[in-house]
Amino acid sequence: MTTTFRQDIRAGFVTLLQGFQTANPTMLGSVLTSRPENFTGDYPIGFVDSQPESIVHDSGTRTRTMTPVVAVVAEKTLNAEEQDRFDLLVDALLDYFTANPHVTTGTVWDRMVIEDYAEVIGEQYRPGVRFTFGNLSIQEGRT
Repeated sequence: MTTTFRQDIRAGFVTLLQGFQTANPTMLGSVLTSRPENFTGDYPIGFVDSQPESIVHDSGTRTRTMTPVVAVVAEKTLNAEEQDRFDLLVDALLDYFTANPHVTTGTVWDRMVIEDYAEVIGEQYRPGVRFTFGNLSIQEGRT
């Protein structure tokens, strides 16, 4: 059995981020397919981070349930005005993701956790937010 579930989910989130960026060109600077090594580009930077999954087999199917993470990182420590703009970005992304529950054909997510975190880049801490999508699953045939 050949599957492209992980590739499809990563590509689906990149497509969603690019769609958001196109619709909101002043809010999101760069979209990357994975965590960058050096965080160069226009900020804020959005990327697809980890894709942990659990797998359950039964006699005829394999169910893969993933909890993928999309992260957005700001360029620097934020003052009050910049924090307000970053919070607007997070709220706008939440609305955009909510309006697009199908990351790829045959999948739907129904839970999300939004978490503030600090991205360590060199010796600097940059504010970031992680969107963790729960219960994104697919059933595949098993022989």
